[in-house]
Amino acid sequence: MLYKFLSLCLVYFVIFKLSREECKTEENRNSFKIEICQKNSSNTGMLRSIIILDNNRNSLDLSKKNITKIERYAFKNLSYLIKISLEGNRIKEINKETFFGLISLKTLDINSNELKFISNSTFFDLIYLTYLNINSNQIYMIEQ
Repeated sequence: MLYKFLSLCLVYFVIFKLSREECKTEENRNSFKIEICQKNSSNTGMLRSIIILDNNRNSLDLSKKNITKIERYAFKNLSYLIKISLEGNRIKEINKETFFGLISLKTLDINSNELKFISNSTFFDLIYLTYLNINSNQIYMIEQ
């Protein structure tokens, strides 16, 4: 009986440990706060939320933050941003919901990531976008 109990405890611990998500909040010189979450001790990070602390700020530099995924609608309340840099992360995927709400965005730098595919609707809502840097990715297809 003790053996079964210990086995169940071990299984529960392994499942809980493997599915646990740890989040860290990073603040950048009183300008913004970001929340990046990681599953287990993996080396991947999902950008979960962004809070701008300085109302006069119109650019956001998230370069080299070890971000691999951006949660859908993460930028939805940041309509006033004009420039975003996501350069030097390990982002694998972006879609239309990634940049939802960025109606004023003019400059987007997502170079040096791990993007492989870009849908034709990805930048559809970014009507003021004039500069897009997607260099140094692994893009094999841009949907027409």
